[in-house]
Amino acid sequence: MLDVDLLQAMAAYLEPINVSDRTLAIEEIAEVGPGGHFFGTEATLADYEGAFYNPMVASTQNHGAWEEAGSQDAVQRAHRLYKQALDAYEQPAMPGDRAEALDDFVARRIAEGGAPIA
Repeated sequence: MLDVDLLQAMAAYLEPINVSDRTLAIEEIAEVGPGGHFFGTEATLADYEGAFYNPMVASTQNHGAWEEAGSQDAVQRAHRLYKQALDAYEQPAMPGDRAEALDDFVARRIAEGGAPIA
């Protein structure tokens, strides 16, 4: 789970930055003006929820909220998430002929000695 979380973070960080009239929000910058803030502007409110990567394992809570939520470290959260994923897993559907061909292939490879165990 820690690896999955890291890979998802890397994928999010590598997404190209969208540069457009909407994302530059030049009109909003002019509207807010010097000394203002953007926390209540329409564009900020529309984009805020998806603007940051939300990790699966790492906590983004402040220390007090983290303590109130049980003070779980990353390993404990990862263990809980892996158990949830395992419990929710459903075998994907596979046409019978493909499943049979795959079983035959595995049986043949085992009979041939398979890959050597180092």
